[in-house]
Amino acid sequence: MYIEDPYKIWIVDNFISESILDSVLNKWLQDDDPRWFRGRDKINGEDNILERGMLSLSNMTLMPKKISSMMKMLHSYEMTERISKITEINELITDDSMRWSGMREMQPGGCQLIHSDARLNPKTKLVKHITALLYLNKDYDPEDQGHLEIWNDAMTECTHKIEPIYNRLVLFVNSDTSYHGVPNVKTSRKMLTFSIMRRPTESDTETRTYAKFVPRPCDTDAIARLGVLRSQLNDY
Repeated sequence: MYIEDPYKIWIVDNFISESILDSVLNKWLQDDDPRWFRGRDKINGEDNILERGMLSLSNMTLMPKKISSMMKMLHSYEMTERISKITEINELITDDSMRWSGMREMQPGGCQLIHSDARLNPKTKLVKHITALLYLNKDYDPEDQGHLEIWNDAMTECTHKIEPIYNRLVLFVNSDTSYHGVPNVKTSRKMLTFSIMRRPTESDTETRTYAKFVPRPCDTDAIARLGVLRSQLNDY
């Protein structure tokens, strides 16, 4: 499935062998595992109302072997070539730094409000061009919510809601206004994420190394203010 408006999105179901994906899910970390990074509680001393109940692990040396092997495959030259064919975008570059890659889980009641992703990798100086999300949610029920919401450039309308079903790969072009997020989650929501890069051009004026959160019409002014502060965080 291909979506062109408000920005380019590709949805590929049954992306890889389910036996491979099952082996990844069978080695998934328990929620109380100390290897998880649990996000920031504060942004410049204020409560982080932008993200809640989010678990992440990007360090492959801490991942179970089955999952780290999967992440290596997703970051292979062959995978980048495959995604180039799906998207018909040339000169894509594998993100060897794996800066925005890894295991992700949202716990029941969690959220990640609407944002556009980071733009520039501070280590490689490459631009993040494609965001890739591979979902691991077996027996997904729409009542579980956890949809990936796609918003228009003016942030006046949610144009699409994509269900995070098992073995679904979602790819989208990352721009300053590729607004997306997961405002509501009722059950555990699991995925692997990775990025595909490109070389910068003269038209690349945005150099954010962090996501920028933006408010929906129903959100308070604090979302916009904290969203800007988060996008300006120092690297860590």
